[in-house]
Amino acid sequence: MHALRHPETLPGPPSWQGLRVVLRMFRYVGTEEDDPMSSQTGPGTTRGVEYGSFWSGSTFHWFLELPTEWSALGDWWTDAVEAIESALVAAGHTRAPERL
Repeated sequence: MHALRHPETLPGPPSWQGLRVVLRMFRYVGTEEDDPMSSQTGPGTTRGVEYGSFWSGSTFHWFLELPTEWSALGDWWTDAVEAIESALVAAGHTRAPERL
């Protein structure tokens, strides 16, 4: 009851100080053979963002279309991936395929 009356005494989220924080953006390009149950139409491209560390973090991924409520995240993801891939192409690397 003391903790409920004084929530400020409860421990908060872990401190990020001294921990390695990771931001990982991913796109897994699949083929129709990757989806033997045909739960999706066409190849199952999966996109996502993972943030955090070994101890605490979040992962969000989506298939085909992102829900409307999350469109801002999808726009940010697309812009960031485009910027990274454009920099890699400018440095002489090939662009990753959208589909196999």
